[in-house]
Amino acid sequence: MFYRSHYHDQNRLNKETKEDVRNELALQELDKVENYPVKFKYTFKFTSRKLDVINCSCMIKCIEDGLIDAGIIIDDAPSFINGIEIEINDEKQDVLWKEEMLKKRVYVEVKVEIIDIKK
Repeated sequence: MFYRSHYHDQNRLNKETKEDVRNELALQELDKVENYPVKFKYTFKFTSRKLDVINCSCMIKCIEDGLIDAGIIIDDAPSFINGIEIEINDEKQDVLWKEEMLKKRVYVEVKVEIIDIKK
């Protein structure tokens, strides 16, 4: 698990995840957040065995760091993000989608949505 990893491994994983998040955000067309605090919804779709919600929440920390790095959000402190919703897509996955993702060595797809903005 991430928290049991050596800090060099954690830093490497965090850096790789930030790069992946930056690339994926361009595809998801998520706009820069202007009004805070916000709530995010994370939808996980797995190509193999699904992780439980707690393990998904560990991945969210790296994703939020990527959101900051990409300039989508200013910070992940509670005054900026005051809630999250986690959904695990439990639908039977399309075989072609699965094959394409596995060719790219992608085992999880995460959709990030803003579900609540305070104005």
